[in-house]
Formats: sequence, structure tokens, C-alpha cells
Amino acid sequence: MDAERAAAHKDILYGAIWLVVGIAITFSGIGLITYGAIIYGLFRLFKGLSNTNIL
Repeated sequence: MDAERAAAHKDILYGAIWLVVGIAITFSGIGLITYGAIIYGLFRLFKGLSNTNIL
């Protein structure tokens, strides 16, 4: 049970990092739109939240 909870928290952390980095790169003015990073970040974030029963 603790391993599942740790994995869920890891998914939340890495999902949030991918999401923030993807958004930051997209809006930084570089001209690069990073939909993949944003979508992957959202996927991992929601996966982690659903595994911790927050969602």
C-alpha cells in the first residue's frame, strides 16, 4: 500500500513538473509549442491524483 501511495505522489510531482515546464516553454516566446509535454504532464498529474483518491 505504501509503494502505491509513493508511486502516486511521484506521478503527481513529475506530472506537475512536465506541465509547468511545457507551459513555461510555450509562453516564453521561443516560438515552440510543447503540447506533448503539457498533455503528458496532465496525464501523469491526473493519474497520480486518481490513485490517491483525491479525484
